[in-house]
Amino acid sequence: MFSFALALAGAGCSTSPEYREGKNLVPEAASETPDVWCTWRAQTRMAEAAKIAQTKAKFAGDQGGAAYGARDNMNEHVMFGENGKGGFADHYPEIRSDMFLLFDDGWDVPFKSSNADDIARFGSLILNEDRFPSFGGQPRERLKKLNDAAIERGWRGAGLWIAAQRTGEKWNSDKIPAQQQYEYWKERVLWCKYAGIKYWKVDWGAHLDDIQFRKMLTDIGRKYYPDLIIEHSMPSSPLNGLALDSKTGEPIGGGRMKDWKDKAFLSDLAKLIPLAAKTYSSCGLH
Repeated sequence: MFSFALALAGAGCSTSPEYREGKNLVPEAASETPDVWCTWRAQTRMAEAAKIAQTKAKFAGDQGGAAYGARDNMNEHVMFGENGKGGFADHYPEIRSDMFLLFDDGWDVPFKSSNADDIARFGSLILNEDRFPSFGGQPRERLKKLNDAAIERGWRGAGLWIAAQRTGEKWNSDKIPAQQQYEYWKERVLWCKYAGIKYWKVDWGAHLDDIQFRKMLTDIGRKYYPDLIIEHSMPSSPLNGLALDSKTGEPIGGGRMKDWKDKAFLSDLAKLIPLAAKTYSSCGLH
């Protein structure tokens, strides 16, 4: 299964006669397309408003060391409010039954976790109890409670941000070969099967550009939980990863289109989102 899905990232984009006449264009039947609402941009906007984030964390999708400002906005209070009301879970009431509520970066690590200093914390897939104190129990039970809570608020279900690594791994050391991680990830796929969670966004991590690692995740998902949709995210700057050397000013990097193409073949869907904050009111393709 490989598909494109249309998702609304901000204000409406349609100029059809029906739209201009104020008719409801949302079909009554539930969509079979794997649409999601990803919380990352909302997390960063909260960090900006509170003046928590530093410069690097202010750009949507950025994963600099200061991203913990946005990451710390992934918690029970922000997501679900108080007494079953409020929070991100109350967004998009007219259309959320068609969308997965994607819990982005931060849900399975302690508060104040930094990519640079605390990279080994990422990849547990164990819902952090300090962030979500009402969702206790064994790892798979915590995930089931999270998914049930999203469904109770009218969402199609919960989706999960996944670091491209297991706990204990680091950027340039202590990496574990993909073939030695099979049972670790099989267990976590089965946790999600038990919980009913059907969407993973596999993003950055120690195995960011490791195609064999990503292929392993896809293979495990398709074998043990075919209903699990696995998106292999392509974190990259514009121009396919080309940049300038900070010291010489010379162009560096050979572009990453090939990397993207390799990952696209491993994904169950492709997602195109706006590349700059100023375009966040436009639509994206998922």
